[in-house]
Amino acid sequence: MEDVVLVAGFTVFAGFQFNPAEEIARRLDGQAIRGHRVRGLVLPVSLKRGLRLLREHLEALRPRVVLGLGLAPWARRVTLELAAVSLVHYPDYPDEDGHRAELQLLDGGGLRAYTTRLPLEAVQACSRQGLPATVGVTAGTYLCNAAAYTIHRYAHENRVAGGFLHLPPSTELAHRHRFTATVPLWLQLETVKCILREAIRLNG
Repeated sequence: MEDVVLVAGFTVFAGFQFNPAEEIARRLDGQAIRGHRVRGLVLPVSLKRGLRLLREHLEALRPRVVLGLGLAPWARRVTLELAAVSLVHYPDYPDEDGHRAELQLLDGGGLRAYTTRLPLEAVQACSRQGLPATVGVTAGTYLCNAAAYTIHRYAHENRVAGGFLHLPPSTELAHRHRFTATVPLWLQLETVKCILREAIRLNG
């Protein structure tokens, strides 16, 4: 059976007409990376529906590598977040279902926090190749954190590689919304592919 890589990216949100996370997940769907078949998954910006869809795909596909993607308008590089917590808190910015979470625990059965199981050496290797890859600390307390926590927990419990990347605005998005940070979509895509290649290599 062919090993599977799951790449899950969030769709548009908060008035943005374009999300590089969604576009990269779509473009990677069906590609082969180091003998692994990539399955791309687009997540709705909904705590309930998004996590249910992600968990269903994790259970059905049992991927050897899992990568979550989300837009961070302030980011200047593709950023691997080190940790995610079992907490969502966004009382001022509802998800697309109108839900406002306030100090809401994600899962009582897991740890309060999980760290990434995507090798940091993968990011370092891609950075040395001149790609815009770096490491961050936390995925925050919005939906990116919820997805990251779910991915980290799956990766720890199944001893596979898993992590979450925050993406900077693409050039198109930056021009539309006057963001100062921008990385072209093609370069973001190449960076994500590099991180996946290196993660697979390092995990044997």
